[in-house]
Amino acid sequence: MNYVKMGNAALLSGRYGVALEYFELAIQDNPKLKTILDLNVAIAKKRQSAGAPVADVARESVSNDDLEIIEKIRSMQKKELMKVISDSGYFDASWYVKEYADVGANKKINPLDHFTRNGLREKRNPGARFDVKW
Repeated sequence: MNYVKMGNAALLSGRYGVALEYFELAIQDNPKLKTILDLNVAIAKKRQSAGAPVADVARESVSNDDLEIIEKIRSMQKKELMKVISDSGYFDASWYVKEYADVGANKKINPLDHFTRNGLREKRNPGARFDVKW
């Protein structure tokens, strides 16, 4: 299990100090994770300082500020993911639209955007040189 998964597990179980330690280790191992984990760290610190028990945290509502931060992070994550996939050389847009007729039939769909939003989850291959089921 990696540090991010262990940090998330600790966060969900209410062990906020432990979660912060794991997130810090994850960031030390891969500094690029910092922007992605900023929200997790902020939540852990907020809940740790509030001394909120796990049951209270589950009922806690998300503020509009938190929702705005979440959307910004999701947008950053999507852009980073699209760049990583694009730079990998395994995504082939022309192959993708030919292989998946539902994507090719709709000219308004960006193939890379579709792959990051749906294709990964649906276990669609990004190109002829990569099999997600293998």
